[in-house]
Amino acid sequence: MSGTAPGFSRVSTPDLERVLRALDEGRLGPTVNVPALTHLKLHHVMDSMAPYLGLDWATFRRMIEAVLAERTRPPATKVSLVWTGPETRASAARDTAVVVRDLFEGAMWHVLIAGYSFERGEAILAPLHAAMRDRGVKVEMFVHLDEAEVAPIDAEWFLRTQAAAWRGRYWPFGEPTPTLYVDPRAAVPKSYASLHAKCIVVDGRRALVGSANFTDRGHARNIEAGVLIDDTRFAEELTRQFHDAVGAGLFVAG
Repeated sequence: MSGTAPGFSRVSTPDLERVLRALDEGRLGPTVNVPALTHLKLHHVMDSMAPYLGLDWATFRRMIEAVLAERTRPPATKVSLVWTGPETRASAARDTAVVVRDLFEGAMWHVLIAGYSFERGEAILAPLHAAMRDRGVKVEMFVHLDEAEVAPIDAEWFLRTQAAAWRGRYWPFGEPTPTLYVDPRAAVPKSYASLHAKCIVVDGRRALVGSANFTDRGHARNIEAGVLIDDTRFAEELTRQFHDAVGAGLFVAG
């Protein structure tokens, strides 16, 4: 409504609410007029209100209520297709590698990652390490560990050792390091369980969910599809899903 009604975009929400209160109190005449607007101390927006002079207050009220409803409506969820691989000339998809780099470079305080494979992914993770080093961004990574071939005597020791080996192989940057979470079923031979999810949540607002691993192949050579979702509610739900899984013991810190 505010985009199609001339002048409303230049009138503040408190000023519009002042008109509604006056209408509720019955302090205005039958039509929008200069004396009434002056009485409401709206002389500073008189030019913006000029198109509505002479309009009946009932119609004007409906217009104000529509504008206020639009201003308080939660922003629409923004969804974008993300793609790795050959594209048609008409494709509007965003490139996986570019999206992931933008997410990491734009992170301000927190990143959650879940991934199956990080083989040859140092270049992908480098901007994430820079965000941790330069801005103090906290990072939680839920990663897959290959299962034990034989049952370890100490399952907790096995998981810690394997997590340390994961850091040594896939996080060559040194400090700061992410908090790793792993599936304890990796210590159970023939559990046939994988952390196969691939997603990123940045600052509780933007989330990428798709098929691409954090690998050179997943970001450059395979055909992969994903969706970038700019929506606080979804991002919070996805983050909570992983945190609740930690609370239930489905993941443990490695």
